[in-house]
Amino acid sequence: MSHPNLSPTPSAPAAATPPLVIAGHGTRVAAGAAQAAELVARVQALLPDVQVEAGFVELTEPPIADALAPLLAEHGRAVVVPLMIGSGGHVRDDIPEAIADAQATQPDAAVAYTRHLGSPKALLAAVRQRIDAARGEWAADDTDVILVGRGCSIAETNADHVRLTRLLFEAGGYRQVAAAFIQVARPSLPEALAQAAASGSRRIVVMPHFLFTGRLDQWVHQQTAEFVAAHPEIEVRVADVIGACTELAEVVVQRYREGVLKLRAEAGSSAYLSGLLLTGRKVVAVGGGCVNRRRVPKLLAAGAEVTVIAPELHPALAALAEAGKIGWRERTFLESDLDGAWYVLAATDDPETNAQVAAAAEARHTFCVRADRADQGSAWTPATATIDGLSVAVLAGGDPRRSRAVRDHLVAAWSSGTVPLPSTPVSTRCGDGSITVQPTDRLPAMDHDTAERGTVPSSADLRPAMDETAAADPDTSVDGNGTVPVMGGTKEYLRDGAEIYRQSFAIIEAETDLSRVPDGLRAAAIRMVHASGQPDLVDDLAWSDGFADAATAALRAGAPILCDSKMVASGVIRSRLPRDNQVLCLLGDPRLDALAAELGTTKTAAAVELWRPLLPGAVVAIGNAPTALFHLLEVVAAEPALAPAAVLGIPVGFVGAAESKQALAANELGLEYLVVHGRRGGSAVTVAALNALCGPDGRTG
Repeated sequence: MSHPNLSPTPSAPAAATPPLVIAGHGTRVAAGAAQAAELVARVQALLPDVQVEAGFVELTEPPIADALAPLLAEHGRAVVVPLMIGSGGHVRDDIPEAIADAQATQPDAAVAYTRHLGSPKALLAAVRQRIDAARGEWAADDTDVILVGRGCSIAETNADHVRLTRLLFEAGGYRQVAAAFIQVARPSLPEALAQAAASGSRRIVVMPHFLFTGRLDQWVHQQTAEFVAAHPEIEVRVADVIGACTELAEVVVQRYREGVLKLRAEAGSSAYLSGLLLTGRKVVAVGGGCVNRRRVPKLLAAGAEVTVIAPELHPALAALAEAGKIGWRERTFLESDLDGAWYVLAATDDPETNAQVAAAAEARHTFCVRADRADQGSAWTPATATIDGLSVAVLAGGDPRRSRAVRDHLVAAWSSGTVPLPSTPVSTRCGDGSITVQPTDRLPAMDHDTAERGTVPSSADLRPAMDETAAADPDTSVDGNGTVPVMGGTKEYLRDGAEIYRQSFAIIEAETDLSRVPDGLRAAAIRMVHASGQPDLVDDLAWSDGFADAATAALRAGAPILCDSKMVASGVIRSRLPRDNQVLCLLGDPRLDALAAELGTTKTAAAVELWRPLLPGAVVAIGNAPTALFHLLEVVAAEPALAPAAVLGIPVGFVGAAESKQALAANELGLEYLVVHGRRGGSAVTVAALNALCGPDGRTG
């Protein structure tokens, strides 16, 4: 909406943007130092309004503390990004110590230390580019790859390197991908080369998985040359290091932006909280995907007149457009689309378009939420909930995950009675505490006049609700009002199990977009939402076309159910099993300790080896361990005859969970699968899906 009488608000000065320190390792090799300087220049070009400096752990000037301290003195805050692929000792100890030294000179300064680079898709793509450039005319499926990492004394860091070899194998189509380490850890590069030769490898690409050239890269070339001299019948090529490429610079920028949000969250939200009254007012949502699928219905509920700008729409939005509830301009964004708008959502999958939308909104003095870059919009969408008639909104400095987490914590605290929640501003004090009038279906809510008078409904007004409640459950320990004592007052709760069940699934049906879920998986999807309490879980749900039919056919045929954890196995409702199917979790098997040690993996993954006699045609339910899912894929890749009928691959966690599910969904082994992409999942969600497939409200009942 244009406001011609208002002067535009000046942009914040560059000094208001936190400076960035890129914390690298350092090298005595001039070429490596030059690559590091080139990267800093690339990052600076991507962040023109940010002061970008570099500091180093050793060997290269300046030290991290010396680079950081002047910035803290000038700006009072900074973001430090560790320029490290793995989370070894430098990330865990040396860089934090350098930050502490710098902060000692400026005790009131704030520093956001971000996570290390890791192996995001952009860096994986860069590694594949280096490998493919080195192999040249060699066919990928005729090429072995040895991925050489730095190596350290921290097992988890070395394991991350090994996990990366699996991702490269899945994505690159190479004959095999093996891990090696240049120092500390084994196998060493000479050992890995010897193992490749023994397995029949004749074309090998050695990939130095380092950011820049240096002594480690030189050692790789030296050791490879020694191997080639001893094995002239084997062709070996050494790929380039990752280098100061655009992909690396973009990952550093992403980590920086995460650090900015962290600083903002730790400092507290700077936003002014206000409720927007949008009835009859124009709102423009640019983008037809999942973000606007979630937000547009809430805007409609607030009475807004919503227009969506997008070449194509999510099915749920398309249904709203077909019903005439929203306007749809079936094309890309034009600045004129915002004329007359009061509120704008920029939620496309193209950052440039989102930036254009935000700029056009700013020019019109219209508040804009930018979904991909919260710090680049003029408004943030809070995490919201409605509790006993109250609207609750949480902002966490533009960090949506933290907002949702805080909201969920508050809702849980209020719902459990841990924190008393008066739902009206009026209460009466009694000698034994405060009794709050709750506007529920049992107790009448106060109208406006009652609230203004400062009175509460009379006992006669409440009597019918009290009597009905008492008669419904005379043996309950709560009082006749259907409430329990909580600190500072009372809390009412619903006690009818059938009604709780009915309301729960009515809420799920109302809040969950099931439009893309096929009929054969609808019950499973609903049960998974019920188990997680997260309607948007369905957005991350993915399945193979034949999964539902394959899983239910196997269950009807009496196939065993192989579970990665006791929680999954214990959660299977035996009475629903169509053929009294065997449900097995082998984590208690006495052979596992030795087997896991032999394989160099977790006991959960080792248990997959014990499944071999039962795997063909089985239903596999993995809700806990990504390593089990990875190893299952390895086993079936090696022996396709062991393929199960269907795999529920829904492990939860921060390390390997998302990647293992992505590997399952991308499998070329013919495995039928059901996954929840990303970090979410878990035993409860997995067994909920399995129970739904078993019936009676699923497929087999």
